[in-house]
Amino acid sequence: MLEEKRSEVRYDKSLVVVGIVTHCDGDRSLNGSPVRCETVDISGHGMKFRSDIELPVETLLTISVAYTVREILQVRARVRWCNMAEGQPLIGVRLIEEKDSDFEKWVLLLQSGLE
Repeated sequence: MLEEKRSEVRYDKSLVVVGIVTHCDGDRSLNGSPVRCETVDISGHGMKFRSDIELPVETLLTISVAYTVREILQVRARVRWCNMAEGQPLIGVRLIEEKDSDFEKWVLLLQSGLE
């Protein structure tokens, strides 16, 4: 059994999100590729999602989350792990705090809307 590494609250939330691979040393042909994802759970600093492709650990993504009809958030993330589950890639990412992303808005949205 895997040891739990996350210390913050996770929310079981299914959102369809789109990622764009911004940097992948493990497979450079993936750079610039779109990645369709459906979240399994989310937290202030990470998310777990099902994907249409496997992604190497350390791959960087820009993830666009359509949280409401009028609100799309963009956050940067780094792949921490990727496993196959029921024939589909299951990926864990850590969100990256950057000034030019919606990271702070993401955290505030989770705190206000899901607790």
